[in-house]
Amino acid sequence: MNKAYNVDIPLALMNSFHTDKPTRKLIQKYNKNRISIYTFKQSRLPRLYKDTLRPLPKPIGKKDKEEDMKHWYPPGSGDVFRSLLRSGLAEQFLKAGK
Repeated sequence: MNKAYNVDIPLALMNSFHTDKPTRKLIQKYNKNRISIYTFKQSRLPRLYKDTLRPLPKPIGKKDKEEDMKHWYPPGSGDVFRSLLRSGLAEQFLKAGK
């Protein structure tokens, strides 16, 4: 559409804390194309025990990134508007007339 109509329609991709890094790496191959690709991360929420609704305790001692990530979960696509606002992209797009 960008080429056909001589416009700049941005592509905004919402990622979780698990997928953000691989996505950023993948989209680098499109740097030379006429497309504006933006990424932003959705929120992350602590995992809770079902019976007490208390958060899982963080591991004590040496922090392992994989182990630390087990204590969080991405809330899903319902978080898109809040995450877009928090990232600053919503304001950026509005200022650009998008």
